Amino acid sequence: MSAIIKPAVSVAQKLIIDDESQALLAQACADHDVAKESMGTVANRFYSIGFRAEHLKAKGGDLEIINIVTNAIAKTMPTLARELFSKKPVDLNATDKALRTTFMANLGGKRLALAKALADCVDKEAQVGAKPKELSEILADELKAILQRVHTGSVVGAKSGTCKLEGVNIGELVKHLQNAVKELT
Repeated sequence: MSAIIKPAVSVAQKLIIDDESQALLAQACADHDVAKESMGTVANRFYSIGFRAEHLKAKGGDLEIINIVTNAIAKTMPTLARELFSKKPVDLNATDKALRTTFMANLGGKRLALAKALADCVDKEAQVGAKPKELSEILADELKAILQRVHTGSVVGAKSGTCKLEGVNIGELVKHLQNAVKELT
């Protein structure tokens, strides 16, 4: 743990947040919020196909997935970064090595932000209590609700099977709805 060196004049005494600094801070915070929301959107999409934060762990993660994500993030970085990534460190001069190291740290930070957003997906799912329903489950629930209304007689003449709804026999409709529910579940 490193100790904080206390200068003769405290930082609090020198720190003046003027209008320009406030505007810069406001923009940085807004950019951070947008970036976090965007990363969350990407994480939600990846999470839905089974991609988890554990896949990106440095130790015990999935090397293939880490490589895929690293390459995808690298493609979003400036041209200079991509050029430096394509070269071997031994082929770079000291300045380029330092830049490459900075870009690599930035890339690692973005990969970490994705892992954090994926971990947040787990937290959201736990708060909701269950994973979102599949489309087939939603459709089956809707069909069951329709069947329930038919069985309780909310459709006039439905129980007797004699009611016609635009040329459809309710008895036949019930049979088809029951078959559809079986197919969906």
